[in-house]
This record gives sequence, structure tokens and C-alpha cells, in this order.
Amino acid sequence: MTEHVVPPAEPAAVPIEPHFTVLLLEDGSVHVQEALHRAGDGSEAAWRLLRRRYAGRDGGAPVRTSVARRSGSVDAYLLGPDGPAPVAGGHPRRLPAEPVDPRWMDGMPDRHDLLELVRAAERAGEWHGALVAAERLAAHLGADLGEAHPHTVLAAELQGHFALRAREWVLAARLFSVAAAGRYALGSPAADTARALDNAVSAWTRSRGQRGAREAGLALAHLLVRAAPVPRGRLAAVLDGLGEPGR
Repeated sequence: MTEHVVPPAEPAAVPIEPHFTVLLLEDGSVHVQEALHRAGDGSEAAWRLLRRRYAGRDGGAPVRTSVARRSGSVDAYLLGPDGPAPVAGGHPRRLPAEPVDPRWMDGMPDRHDLLELVRAAERAGEWHGALVAAERLAAHLGADLGEAHPHTVLAAELQGHFALRAREWVLAARLFSVAAAGRYALGSPAADTARALDNAVSAWTRSRGQRGAREAGLALAHLLVRAAPVPRGRLAAVLDGLGEPGR
């Protein structure tokens, strides 16, 4: 992607969010968050789209932008009225909360009945049944507590666990991506967020040929760029897989 030399804003003063993410894919296409530019459009098309999005913001404050390459390397920029300016050292990440929110470890005591349905299916080795029960648990928690709550995130992670056992690789990748994004946003312990990301990548790399694999991979890649660009091997594995036939 072309680097434009623009006097940079003070990086530390720019909020972490919003954060635009760009994927440069093997076939020459450029994926900007949810907007795909087909092969041949080139990286300048991505900057044009980003500028249009930027132009709709109030106040003209710069926004963070990251550009990922197939190798897993990520270049950081601040996008302002005059275009993008490189940021040395990359963008800051959300830090885990201190002290740790105890709701990550409390076992959802007020959901015992719903959890027991999940565990009964698990004990019977009924992975699809456990997945359905975990989905019901997640729906109740989302309705009662909202999406931005540790218990709702944990329920998505539990669904992902049973999707893995059921060999539903695309679904598992999506659910672990949702869980990892929620953990990152809510300041979950870093090791747990990393584990959710590892599970998402592992599931996705097994999803070749399954319907929805490409969409799940793109969403996962954008999450990795924003939340965990290092170690770069995770991101490189996803971007490399997105270039394979059948994805």
C-alpha cells in the first residue's frame, strides 16, 4: 500500500477506536472491513474508500488504520484530512482489566438449570445437542445481560467448544472469533483472549470447502489485525488460507 508522507497527529492522543482495518489478499483484492475490492482495483481504491468513510466523521479527528499483508506484517497509519500518515511502533491495544473482573470465573451461578442441560448433553457425548443447549444459554444471557457482558461472551465460547467437538469448523471459528472479540473489548485476561483467538484460527484452518469459510476468515483476519497482530503467524495463517482455492 502506498505510504503518503503527511505530518502526523500526536498518536497517543488518538482514541483506540474506531480502527479501520485493511487486508491485502494474494489475488490482488483489497478487503476494507466489510467492503471487498476485486482483483485489479489496487490499494489506492482502499484509501479512496477509507477517505469517504473518514469524510463522514465529525470534527476531522484522525482515526487509526492498519494494513495487513499476506506475510502477517501490519503497517499502522493515522488517517486524517490530508491522508494517511505512518505510525512508528504500531497502534496500542486494549489492556486487560486490573483487577480481573470476577465474573469471568464465577461459573454463572444464576444459570445453573440451563448449564445443566449443556452438561447433560456433554456427558452423553451428544455434541450437537450440547451445542443447541449452549446456544439457548447464550440467547438467554444476551437478552438479559446484553452482548457486552462476560457471561454472554463465555456462553459464545462454550458454543465454540461444542462446535469444535461436532466438527462444525466454520461455526466454531465464528463463535471463537465472537468470544475473542468480546474478551478483548471487556479486558479479559490476556491469556484467555489469546486462547480464544488460537481456537478460532485452528477451527478456521480446518474449514476448507465449507460454506461460509471465506466470510468467517475475513472477519477473523480483521479481528486479528485490530486486537492481536502479534504473533504474526496467526494472521499469516489466515491470510494465506484466504488465498487458497475453495475458500
